[in-house]
Amino acid sequence: MASLPRIERTPSTDTADEPAHSSAEQAYAALTAELQNSGFDVVAPLRAGWYNDYIRELGLSTDSTAYLQAPPSLLPRSQRIGSTAQASGERHASGEEAPFALAPLPDFGRSGDALAILVGNSRAMWPAFLRWLKAQKDPDALSDPVDTFAAEAICGAVGRFAAASAAAAGRKAAVAHDSFWASDMTPARLVDMNRAARVAGVCYFSDAMFLSVHPTFGAWVAFRAVVVLDLDDEAAAAKAAFDEALRCVDITFASNGA
Repeated sequence: MASLPRIERTPSTDTADEPAHSSAEQAYAALTAELQNSGFDVVAPLRAGWYNDYIRELGLSTDSTAYLQAPPSLLPRSQRIGSTAQASGERHASGEEAPFALAPLPDFGRSGDALAILVGNSRAMWPAFLRWLKAQKDPDALSDPVDTFAAEAICGAVGRFAAASAAAAGRKAAVAHDSFWASDMTPARLVDMNRAARVAGVCYFSDAMFLSVHPTFGAWVAFRAVVVLDLDDEAAAAKAAFDEALRCVDITFASNGA
């Protein structure tokens, strides 16, 4: 598969205050509108720390200690020697037979409160994608046209959002940001999109089926990227959208006894 463009982290030493909520909300509204025009109608803000805490709780994080709850056969090879755990058939804390390790999302030194944005789509993406594909000079030369379209649309929209957020804060450089793609399976860049959607309050996640169910689109939803920005979560995201995500997270965790 062709490598996808990545939103690079941009160093920033500017210490200006975060943008006022009115300007930040306008920038966020413009971002969601642009993404929706490209067919990405599943967009939700979350705190990077929500996802990081959740994968640590499940023992899926590279800095988690929950592997110690697993029998030796499920431990990483480096941890098997000298382990006192008994192979009693108990399951890993995540409930998965062969747990994988996930690197935590970056938070730019914000103690988990950096803004992250989950981007996905329902079937609304396909008309926009087909228009884009028709406009390509040589569509047959594209090895991964859907991923290429998604990367082009999301990178462009997020880049403009980062620049608008910087301008609102009086910064000279664009807000630093980093993107993680659902199609990128390299260990250092792998993000569990289903669980990011769960903590963002976007979908119900079935552990038994490993399936996300959206309240409107059902199971017909795809996640494309999680973008993390060097912005305060509430100051950067539309306040109403962030409050709704927080409410859904509270309800989801309460209903699951977490």
